[in-house]
Amino acid sequence: MFTVENLCASYNGKKVFENVSFSLEEKSITALCGLNGSGKSTLLSLMSGIPNPSMSVSGKVFLDGSDVLRQKAKVTARRISYLVQDEHSVWNISVKNLIDGGRFVHRKWFEESTEEDERVISEAMEMLSLTELKDRPISTLSGGEYQRARIARSFVQQTDYIFLDEPLSSVDITYQNGLMNILRDLCGKGKTVCISIHDINLASQFADRMIFMKKDRSGIITGTASDMMTEQTLMQTYGKNFRIFNHPVTGKKQIW
Repeated sequence: MFTVENLCASYNGKKVFENVSFSLEEKSITALCGLNGSGKSTLLSLMSGIPNPSMSVSGKVFLDGSDVLRQKAKVTARRISYLVQDEHSVWNISVKNLIDGGRFVHRKWFEESTEEDERVISEAMEMLSLTELKDRPISTLSGGEYQRARIARSFVQQTDYIFLDEPLSSVDITYQNGLMNILRDLCGKGKTVCISIHDINLASQFADRMIFMKKDRSGIITGTASDMMTEQTLMQTYGKNFRIFNHPVTGKKQIW
């Protein structure tokens, strides 16, 4: 069970967010939404057990009773895979070698890849349409291709919890829907997913639950995707009025 209790974060005396408490619904997708700078990335990093040393943090993040903010990184990495929003590699390695980095939690330093490693990596590349790119240096990839390779690296950790910070950035609409369907399939196999996302309509289509970061940084609003798509909630989150309608095919609530 994954639970956040009274989490507060500030930087140089400036509040990022406060009074954040929620539990993730197991084997489901939770979408984390809010304005730029509302604290989504900070929240995901703290949920992953990676606090910024220059940030003041209080509260608890529990995974099966253990506070991940006080665990060793490799212990947490065996349970939680975390995709950061931005990343620039120092080494111009191949796509396959980048993805292989996600297997570090399953072997010792400098230990050779096993047959199991190769199988898991191959499946992840196939899942994200990267097989033909496996030998390409990452410097030759488009932004979307690089993003998919980083997501594949998260998948090969084979964790129970998958936290992705804006995984759809740089990814075209075909792969956006494809990735959300992949995440849905992973939930069916026992994974619990939390992603930050700016496309509220896409989140409403695929997420089971949504977390909205309040515009005034006083906490969150959370509930089912259907319940969250209200004018009042959107105003508290974005400070704007939105029209709400039902998708003509799925019937899910959408905004414009």
